[in-house]
Amino acid sequence: MVDKMPNMQTMMLQSAWWALVLVGLFAVIFGLFALLYTTLLIVVTVLLIGIFVLIWGVLYIMVGVAAKSEMKKSWPFYLLGLVGVILGLAMIVNPSFGFQLSMIILGLWAIIIGFMYGAVALAIKEDATARILMLIGAILAIVLGVLFIILPNDSAAAIMWLVGIFAILMGAMAIGMGIFYRPKAVKTAG
Repeated sequence: MVDKMPNMQTMMLQSAWWALVLVGLFAVIFGLFALLYTTLLIVVTVLLIGIFVLIWGVLYIMVGVAAKSEMKKSWPFYLLGLVGVILGLAMIVNPSFGFQLSMIILGLWAIIIGFMYGAVALAIKEDATARILMLIGAILAIVLGVLFIILPNDSAAAIMWLVGIFAILMGAMAIGMGIFYRPKAVKTAG
């Protein structure tokens, strides 16, 4: 019986089997941390989201400045940017002001983004695919926003739990792949 020559991907996985195991272990540890220390992870996440929203807000203000010469109405970009800057700064300066309030404000922000995406989608005339994708994004943003407002505690905890479960499952898969691709010991005839 002739052994098949392994393909390039298989050879790469065999040479890096230990890295897959490390990635898997890291993911499992992170997942367990997310499940066991959900509140701490939520506070850290609120800080990170605050930084993200602040940067997003600044960038939307920059879009408004850049779009002013091309568009008659660039105020929506300024409004979205201002809301992002204020929300981002509030979350960074005082993350304990309440992840509940953060979730509600993020929900409102997502709804505003959804309506803005919807307005942009309706303005797109020449590209049906872009219009459909923008409408889907608008609907998803509005639905997510409503859920964050209606269920702020549950939304935050559910997100952390889903992240934790996902990390554990993906980590277990990476560990399994690493073990599977670990090179077999070469038997020598004696």
